[in-house]
Amino acid sequence: RNVDNEIIVLKSRNLMTEVVRRLNLHVNYVVKHGLRTENLYRRSPIDVTFIDDNERQALAFELTPVDNEKFSLTKFVNRTSADSDKDKDSEIYDVEMTGRFNDTITTPCGLLVVTPTLYMSDDYFGDPISVSKQIVSSVASGYNKRIAIELVEKQANAISISLDDNIPRRAEDVINTLIARYNDESINDKNGRLHRQAAAHHRFGAGRRRPQDLHL
Repeated sequence: RNVDNEIIVLKSRNLMTEVVRRLNLHVNYVVKHGLRTENLYRRSPIDVTFIDDNERQALAFELTPVDNEKFSLTKFVNRTSADSDKDKDSEIYDVEMTGRFNDTITTPCGLLVVTPTLYMSDDYFGDPISVSKQIVSSVASGYNKRIAIELVEKQANAISISLDDNIPRRAEDVINTLIARYNDESINDKNGRLHRQAAAHHRFGAGRRRPQDLHL
């Protein structure tokens, strides 16, 4: 691969989609401090597992830890639009439910399992946490629009990758994971080429044709 091809691959939607899945970027946990909101990226006291996971489903609800064992759920929203910030084309459920950590619970947004994390403490008891799940492809597209991949030194084949994000740690994770996934793809591609060369060498071995002479 030359540098131009590398940049194209790094900017591909498929690669960014894998990054979104790996980092769970389509799920957000947000708390309010007065008029200010805080995204609890990698610091959330809860982790929600969506049993009926659908990457094309957008939803939201509010979860309030009651104590170390229980929580309440309310303000359920099932969104049918890719724009998860608007209530247009949304189904809103005005119900309140209670559940227990680590148990499967049936909700208007599907089956959920809520697990407390190492960040759980009594500081969160009674304080609602806004949980939202966005459409994976939409999140990937959003990151692709904000990431900048540029050639720095053509002679040295060096590129620069930067991401506009209001959470520096998340930006760093996205870039590092993007590079890791790209390296994985490169290794798989290289192994695939070696496998095809070995197969071609075996196939044409009787004619003593060297594999490097084949255009595969």
